[in-house]
Amino acid sequence: MIVGSYFHGDSTRIGLIQHSCYGEALHIIVNFASAKHRKAERVVSVRTELSDLRDELISFDHRTLQWLHDRIAAAFRMEYCPNADFFTYKIPDPHTPDETVTLWFDFLRKELERVFAEYLQLPRLILTAALYPNPDQKGKDAEDELYEMTMQLYPDIEINHTEGEKGTVDLYQSKTIGCDCIKPEQSQTESQFDHELLLDGMTLAGAYFEIGVHDFSDYAAAMINDLGTEIKPYLLSFWEGIRAWEDFDTQEMTSVESSKRMYEKLLLEHEHGLSTQMVANIRKERQNYEREEVMHNQSLHKEILETWRQDSPQMTARLNKQNLLDDLAFVVQERMWQAKELYQASGMPRSDAKEQAYKDHLMLEPENLKQ
Repeated sequence: MIVGSYFHGDSTRIGLIQHSCYGEALHIIVNFASAKHRKAERVVSVRTELSDLRDELISFDHRTLQWLHDRIAAAFRMEYCPNADFFTYKIPDPHTPDETVTLWFDFLRKELERVFAEYLQLPRLILTAALYPNPDQKGKDAEDELYEMTMQLYPDIEINHTEGEKGTVDLYQSKTIGCDCIKPEQSQTESQFDHELLLDGMTLAGAYFEIGVHDFSDYAAAMINDLGTEIKPYLLSFWEGIRAWEDFDTQEMTSVESSKRMYEKLLLEHEHGLSTQMVANIRKERQNYEREEVMHNQSLHKEILETWRQDSPQMTARLNKQNLLDDLAFVVQERMWQAKELYQASGMPRSDAKEQAYKDHLMLEPENLKQ
């Protein structure tokens, strides 16, 4: 499914909900076509090669029906959320995602019946496209007819950007849909990571915020799951870009400082380590602490370094390569003490405050548990 803007006021948030049930929606389309085709077959008492392929169907290439699905999905959004906009959606959605999925499937079934009444060849075209995938000419011709049909049915729906350009993201990477309706795992090769990744990342980051993902760690995990580890260096800029957007209520977002710390941890797991600017910032932060003449706990400093070397050898190697190991150990300890004071001031018991601050800042979790 291509998640993007198909009309003025389109909602990426609703598009992502539809994406989450893309496989099920395709099965509704194929099952509808199969049922209508079988009924016609019984009426005329004729079986064809298409009938045999239909009955033996185990899986199909989702791309053959993607265009048809995406136009009907956009028609649903046009009816469901005419006042929605990716960044300016104002009206509270009265439905949960599950309720929205139910409404979408009801609409899909009714729309297929409506289109069938006007285009009796619809079931045959759907099955031919699915059962004779590219490069088979039969399937290509069926896809072309479906394209022309949808252009006539939905003249006001047209994606604002071509596939792969700004505003669109094909989140459904796997090509094959199995008949058990289980959505295949998503994948993306490193060769695809270029400027399009950044555009997709910005779109997806805003969409996740729209559906209620306000914790940086949850956001980062979802983004990495959808777009791969190469998105890590850009996560904070997307996140803070959302925070700066005046139309968003960002009060529940992870704080700027906490987001920055979580981002540092993520980058330390990345093969390239921290950026040059972040390295400079950490060294400057240490200098600031030293100018304040903080009482640095040398025993804890050694303990942090020993734990990192033993339990996080890859992170330690990256920090050594950037000549930053000692500086970061110094900085995270001072951050930890500051966090402990804040936790206590907020009412947290002293022992709990210290334990939470350790967990949040010292990065003592072994690498094999971070994967």
